[in-house]
Amino acid sequence: MNYRKRFLSLFLLMVSSVLITVCSTVYLLYNVTLNQQKQRLQESAQSRARIVEALVDYHIGELRTKSGDLFDIQESLSLTLQQLLTAHQRFRGFGETGEFTLARLDEDQMIFLMRHRHSNVAWPKPLPLQSPLAEPMSLALSGVSGTIIGQDYRGETVVAAHEPVLFFSSDARDIERWGIVAKIDLAEIREPFQRAVYISVVCALVLICGSVFIFVKISDPILKVLSERNENLEKLVEVRTHEMQQANEELHREIQQRQRVAEELQLQSRVLESVAEGVSVSDTAGNIVFTNAAFQNMFRYDRHELIGRNITSLMAFSTEENEEILKGIMSSFLVSGKWKGELEQRRKDGTEFTSLTHMSNLNTADHTYWISVQMDISERKALENRLAQSQKMEAIGTLAGGIAHDFNNVLAVVKGYTELLQVEIGDKKYQRYLGNIHKSTLRAIDLVEQILIYSRADKQEVHPTLIAPIVKEAMKLVRRTIPATVKIDDQIEDCPAILCNATQIHQIIVNLCTNAYHAMMDTGGNLQVSLMDMQMDSEHAGQLGLQGTYVHLCVEDSGTGIPRNILDKIFDPYFTTKEVGKGTGLGLSVVQGIVETYNGVINVDTELGHGTRFDIYLPTVESAPIEENEVLNPREGSARILVIDDEEELLTLYNISLKKLSYRVTAFTDSWNAMEAFSRDPHGFDIIFTDQNMPKLSGLQLCARVREIRKDIPIIMASGYSEMTTPERLKDVGIGRLFSKPVNIAELTHTIQQLVEGEPINVSEVDS
Repeated sequence: MNYRKRFLSLFLLMVSSVLITVCSTVYLLYNVTLNQQKQRLQESAQSRARIVEALVDYHIGELRTKSGDLFDIQESLSLTLQQLLTAHQRFRGFGETGEFTLARLDEDQMIFLMRHRHSNVAWPKPLPLQSPLAEPMSLALSGVSGTIIGQDYRGETVVAAHEPVLFFSSDARDIERWGIVAKIDLAEIREPFQRAVYISVVCALVLICGSVFIFVKISDPILKVLSERNENLEKLVEVRTHEMQQANEELHREIQQRQRVAEELQLQSRVLESVAEGVSVSDTAGNIVFTNAAFQNMFRYDRHELIGRNITSLMAFSTEENEEILKGIMSSFLVSGKWKGELEQRRKDGTEFTSLTHMSNLNTADHTYWISVQMDISERKALENRLAQSQKMEAIGTLAGGIAHDFNNVLAVVKGYTELLQVEIGDKKYQRYLGNIHKSTLRAIDLVEQILIYSRADKQEVHPTLIAPIVKEAMKLVRRTIPATVKIDDQIEDCPAILCNATQIHQIIVNLCTNAYHAMMDTGGNLQVSLMDMQMDSEHAGQLGLQGTYVHLCVEDSGTGIPRNILDKIFDPYFTTKEVGKGTGLGLSVVQGIVETYNGVINVDTELGHGTRFDIYLPTVESAPIEENEVLNPREGSARILVIDDEEELLTLYNISLKKLSYRVTAFTDSWNAMEAFSRDPHGFDIIFTDQNMPKLSGLQLCARVREIRKDIPIIMASGYSEMTTPERLKDVGIGRLFSKPVNIAELTHTIQQLVEGEPINVSEVDS
């Protein structure tokens, strides 16, 4: 049955093609005929128009002969029109619908001049020039020549040729416009072609019906045989298709299984490539057969450079050490099949690092492999070292803070009694000895202050200071500590003041000179230190970004220099090239921090084998008062002072010094006893001077209890070291002044006089 449908469809397709061909041919012939008809109509209209023009010219010539130039052109037109009407009466048109029409233009009206073939009236009615009817005549009267398919005066669709007829006077001016149209109905032209199409369609239908009948009669037995064979073939195809489907499903399952395996392998490969730890696989001889990206990045090798390379060549040891390490690894393998430990490794560029390595065996059917998983722990080791160093520095700071109180008390006693002897002894020789003792005591106080820099939580105070004397004093210490193998040359000039802390300037000099000495420790050399002021010009402003007046401190040595690969790390905290135990890695970091705090710039210039130069530029202070040590002469007074300090020697010094100035002193080494004495007679004292760090009651606790009893009594406190003595805490308990130990007696008496007499004192003022 399917074959019958197919053959029938093919047959119908052929018949349809014949019909389409016939219709297309008829259509083409119709267009050719239509174009030929248009051409004949146009030729007829043009010939008629020329005849009319010729007749008009003829009558004009006749009239001129008879009447001269004084003739009426309308008369010639009338004679021409009469002849045309006479000829038109004898003309019955062409075809069944064809005819000629003649009209003239009268203003905006079309005036038809001849009776129409299809009109029942003698003369048709005039039509407007823009009327949708008589479209060909409207074009002719508008002076347009050509052909058109449009409506005639009846409203029928016609094929028409339109031609204008023009008449001119003797002076060549247009005096009247006529138009002539030759037309035939479009239906008359179409009729034979439509008839041919109808006949073709009928013939095609008859042919189709007959052919179908004959085809069915002839093809039925053939189709039955084909149908039976087709059924057999379909059954065979079904069987084969079922077999193919089963095979295809089996293949599909196998493909899916392989895809899952491939995806798992790809996932495992991506995991190996994405892990942060370096993974390598080696054979039992140690030759690398696989590495992941992290391993390659860790050792800075490309993959092809690592494949086949012996893994022991990546260790930062000699061959003998590698063999010992491998023996240890193999011994561990024999016991547990695993090994874990730290290895010193070497990268392609020669830099060394520490890796935490996990190694294990991988046994396959044919081979045994070593799997190594490594993690770079250099940074962790460095952090551990830094943490240990930081803890050591913290311990030193804690120790320094703990002993500062006692040490400052000792220095206070030495300093105080020295000052008393300077007052009582007039001999110049002993005065010189006492001056040296006093000066050394002050130096010891400065050294304690430097030790406390790392343990103090408060910020170092800065003041406008002339640093030339500080640099000179620091260089004296440097000369005493650096061996004679290093020649020291200093050029210290007087410079404008800068805003700084004297102790920190001293620390900058000592740190830079100590580093310079370490660079020349083995070979000796020259150390040059210079200080001068500089006016930064445009060149320096461009190179250093500085403008204005700066103090320039330069420390230059002739030592080994600094390698370029670590030059950008020298200011990092805890970074040091010295051996363990010979450096903290804080020196240059502290120097840079101090310089940046002062809004200065530090620049380093170095060359291996030719030394290093540090240039420090610190901005000067314009029109700022220079901090100078005020010379205070102790003044006598009559105030009643309650003095509390747990150090008996220091308390004795305060007692003697204040009584010499006529003060009435009540002294206690026990803060509880002092508190009881004050409670018994709160108004028996004019001022209280107490230590901060004391057993039983601290200075702050004692002050708080005093304020509960009497709020108006002035209080002065002294402290060697305490994080509790912040300006806010002092203000809360109403302390008028805090002195750092050792206390200057002249400043103490001056402050007592101010507080007793009611002069204003900044509560938050803390001596450095």
